[in-house]
Amino acid sequence: QHCCLSTSIVNNAFHCFRAGGIIPPVAQRLHREHIARVTQEALDMSGVAPSDLSAVATTVKPGLALSLGVGLDYSIKFIQQHKKPFIPIHHMEAHALTVRMIEPVQFPFLVLLVSGGHCLLAVSKGVDDFLLLGKSLDEAPGDILDKVCHTF
Repeated sequence: QHCCLSTSIVNNAFHCFRAGGIIPPVAQRLHREHIARVTQEALDMSGVAPSDLSAVATTVKPGLALSLGVGLDYSIKFIQQHKKPFIPIHHMEAHALTVRMIEPVQFPFLVLLVSGGHCLLAVSKGVDDFLLLGKSLDEAPGDILDKVCHTF
């Protein structure tokens, strides 16, 4: 069965709009300000206590290093406090697999990931098994769209 027990989201679009896009130090500050509350909210809504967790998975790369660092630092403190194993996750692979949390998508499946800094086309053959078909070399489509939108 595929299910997502809870979600907790902070929308930073207003800050990004005012700043003219994602500014890494601003994103880092916003992540720091919200990570504890968002984590606790997700645990509360799911009815799962930290002691019930079998492990903690956190995206570690690629992406905005400052923001990923906030998540990594928080996760390390969390796993030390609750004595849980840590599972480092590839950021783009995590995006590719999130669909399986809400839909019964079977392997293999084709995935196109377009984000602000990365773009890739891959075949997801398993949870940790991806065949990369292609990726952006210098400019990701999301970054280009961001730049184009700010010229009008």
